[in-house]
Amino acid sequence: MFIGYYNYAVMLTYLSMLISFGGISYAVDGNIFAACICLLISGICDTFDGKIARTKKRTHHEKRFGIQLDSLSDVVCFGVLPATITYRLGGPHNHLTLAVCALYVLAAIIRLSWFNVDEEVRQDQTSTDRKYYTGLPVTVSAFVYPVICLITSLYQAIIIATLLLAILAIAFVAPIKVPKLNFSLHRQKEKDEKHA
Repeated sequence: MFIGYYNYAVMLTYLSMLISFGGISYAVDGNIFAACICLLISGICDTFDGKIARTKKRTHHEKRFGIQLDSLSDVVCFGVLPATITYRLGGPHNHLTLAVCALYVLAAIIRLSWFNVDEEVRQDQTSTDRKYYTGLPVTVSAFVYPVICLITSLYQAIIIATLLLAILAIAFVAPIKVPKLNFSLHRQKEKDEKHA
């Protein structure tokens, strides 16, 4: 009936994006606390969406769709939302903050595009799990940004938020290898059995 997929493998990604859109509207209205909570919830959703998707037997097309969907959602959740919060903190006439926000979103898009190409090539070559990322994953902003932003809300939050966005933007596109965290208890059990 409609293009796309609408099964449980993608629902958490859809939910994450919708929550972030709500966060953007909160940020525009000046409710920074609610916007940061939305960012944090989106990060939690993103942490588990891939794990849930892998429990379903998917076609090659569904897997490719999932890669694109996840990254497009991440642009909104972890690119546009933090930038909108920071822009709102800085006010409409703070041109430095505006420039940093724009560069942050650009860096997030570059990072996610790089990941998509890299992930498709990797999946064509191997079925093993990814061990590391190149560049800092944009989802890190979901956990770092709200904490820093809320802690510093009473002490020049705009300066710290702008500086944090600049640092994250550089880390997104820096050619560094970041180990992938693995929260799977099943895989940890398998590793323990191999070393026993």
